[in-house]
Amino acid sequence: MDCEDIDFNRTEQITSWLTNNEQHEYQSKTLPDKNNGRFAYLPLFPTKSVGIDDCLLLANVLVTRLLPHEITRRQHRAYTADALILTCTTLNIVYAMTCPCGYYDYINSTAKTLTDAMAYHRKHGNRIIHEKLTGSALFRDSLLDPEEQEKDMANKMRLYQHSARCPVALRAFLDCNPIYWCFIPLYWKDALSDNTTYYRGHTVRDPILANVMATTAIHSHRLAQYLDRVPLPPAGYIFSYRQLQKQRIFFERFVDSSIHELPYAVLDLYKMAIIAILPDDHSIQLRYIIETLFIIHDETKLNMICPIGSDVERRYGPPYNSVWCANLNYSSI
Repeated sequence: MDCEDIDFNRTEQITSWLTNNEQHEYQSKTLPDKNNGRFAYLPLFPTKSVGIDDCLLLANVLVTRLLPHEITRRQHRAYTADALILTCTTLNIVYAMTCPCGYYDYINSTAKTLTDAMAYHRKHGNRIIHEKLTGSALFRDSLLDPEEQEKDMANKMRLYQHSARCPVALRAFLDCNPIYWCFIPLYWKDALSDNTTYYRGHTVRDPILANVMATTAIHSHRLAQYLDRVPLPPAGYIFSYRQLQKQRIFFERFVDSSIHELPYAVLDLYKMAIIAILPDDHSIQLRYIIETLFIIHDETKLNMICPIGSDVERRYGPPYNSVWCANLNYSSI
């Protein structure tokens, strides 16, 4: 993946706003106003140097805080006197992820590269959207899934629970994979209108009878199981007959396809940026500590760590709206 895709804009916009409003006006959400202990470990503004540990880099330094020659070096991704290159192949990093909706963030770290992290989140993010919409696991072999434990852990993460139900992230997925529109429930009035249009001119005038004929003539027991697993729509929303037909066609193709063939085109659901780099010889414990400090400082809604020690869902609420399909029925079925 092209390294130019890394986006520092959101961090710089936030810190630019804070610069214009003066640092002393910042009100901590997790510490008393007079307590600056947190800033001793995680300054409000990332600095160009961190004392004797210059190798501990903060990659999201404001352009306005750099000298002309430093801006030139930044454009070439060199952030230190050693001209360390910040690229998608840089190891041992802390990175931030922002949902395209702009309201939810997540921070994580890895001993590997940003490219590796993007591949991991791309794999699980797209998979979980497929499974949330269809109600069926992507893995469809008779043998045990070798990645079952990894998938179970990912399925519980707020990060993926949000993107699988966020209207903005879902819309991006649907734009790339329009075959999944049939799994987006319609408001009941819109569904009835679509039914009228769909059956206009058909020889079978009773739409209920036509639907029964279409869904019961299923020769494959396996196909019937897939159709039965499609999640029920929220209250006030239903699937139109056209959607039910397309769901059947989707699963017919899904059953007949290779287990190594994905039914969707993958895309990056979150904007990602490196926010800190550690030298390779530092311990994993130090990387986790720095990651945790960033999480506490930013109060990210999608991490499982809550800055005041309470339940994360109790503080930030569920990761998505229960009527998740309300703003998604704007495409032709």
